[in-house]
Amino acid sequence: MASTNNQVIRRINSILFFLIVMLLAFAAYWLLLQANKQFDWTQTERNTLSEKSIAVLAEVKPSLTVTAYARESSPLVRKAIMQLVDRYRRYKADIDLSFVDPGAEPQLIRDLNIEVDGEMVLTMTGSDSGATEHIKSLREQAFSSGLQRLLRQGERWLAFVVGHGERKSEGKANHDLSTWVDELKTQGFNIANVNLSESGGVPNNVATLIIASSQLNWLPGEIDHLLRYIDGGGNLLWLTDPDEEVGLTPLADHLAITVDKATVVDPLARLVGIDNPTFSIIANYPNHPLWQKFEATTLFPQITAVMANDESKDWQHETVLQSGEQSWLERGDLSGNVRLGDDDVPGPVSVALSIRRQVSADSYQDKAQRIIVLGDGDFISNQYVGNAGNLSLGLRLINWLSADDNLIAIPVIERGDRELTLTLFQSQLIAIGFLIVIPALLMLSGIIIWWRRRRISV
Repeated sequence: MASTNNQVIRRINSILFFLIVMLLAFAAYWLLLQANKQFDWTQTERNTLSEKSIAVLAEVKPSLTVTAYARESSPLVRKAIMQLVDRYRRYKADIDLSFVDPGAEPQLIRDLNIEVDGEMVLTMTGSDSGATEHIKSLREQAFSSGLQRLLRQGERWLAFVVGHGERKSEGKANHDLSTWVDELKTQGFNIANVNLSESGGVPNNVATLIIASSQLNWLPGEIDHLLRYIDGGGNLLWLTDPDEEVGLTPLADHLAITVDKATVVDPLARLVGIDNPTFSIIANYPNHPLWQKFEATTLFPQITAVMANDESKDWQHETVLQSGEQSWLERGDLSGNVRLGDDDVPGPVSVALSIRRQVSADSYQDKAQRIIVLGDGDFISNQYVGNAGNLSLGLRLINWLSADDNLIAIPVIERGDRELTLTLFQSQLIAIGFLIVIPALLMLSGIIIWWRRRRISV
């Protein structure tokens, strides 16, 4: 009798324990619903926006409209789009998402040039420009890059000067600039090459002219075209190098600056394992809009001094990069054991200047003209652009020159995405494999094993 009572008590305790556990689980679930919190425990945090995407989204002040052109017969594509947009809605609630079936609107699809199933069109509500951006990938990087392009109101044409052995904007060689230029295109800039002898001057729609390390002498007529562009209020990025002698002294005189021919030597480079006296490392930056929220180190393979003259006319000069305290401008031989000599200039040395002034013309009033002269072009080349903060610096220079100050501090959105993105066919193939094929094979193997054992037992 006592044993029966004990069994009843144990059963009652088990039932009570089960009920308590269930009540606690429901209570925890209810509290989570009330707190409205979400957690992402995936290894790559694929359900959470990166800090870079959040920074881009913070600049989108108007409400955002996303129109997705996905077929009703593609539920997985529509679901993936909703999941992607929901990640952005957690930080900006006024994102409107709507779907259009391409099969039901063939003429609209042709008018909008929709090319893929699941293509999204982004529009900022209330924007005066009426600009739109097409997103053809379901990756966060593609969506955030589209937002950056949308934020850049109006066209931005960057013109690279050619004809004097400059670094090629589309070139793949180590000394060329295609990696940097590809990133500029992603952010909404249009790229063109201009030969001043053939074009008869700089086109009127150029937002910024870029001289990327000329190697051959400029013609006098080309210098005249360049100076007329500067006098007209044009923005300029001039990347020069040590020992560069190509006839651009009139440009330097016009800007009231001096570009040295010697090379900066920085002993700090050896401390980070670079056994080359011509490499300079810069980790401290002056107070300038270029350096908002910038804490990265930048690496310059060969850099020279760029200094403002005492008489600067109406130009406002400001040092935006300078070498370290232990560096110096070496005027002697760079081979062997290089040491600071009497003819050398001790650091810190100004290696980049921002040059500004207010200009007026018939087509605009009080335009803020911006120019950057930097004593190195290697830092942004394909070979070195991936080092430390070099790419971010290159993008900041162009954003500042284009007067897109609100975009300067947005970090670079990495191209490398560890998230696995599959097509609809690939997803269905994997689903069929795991849900049908593999279980069927396991069942078949079980039947074969049972049949063989039955034969043996018989």
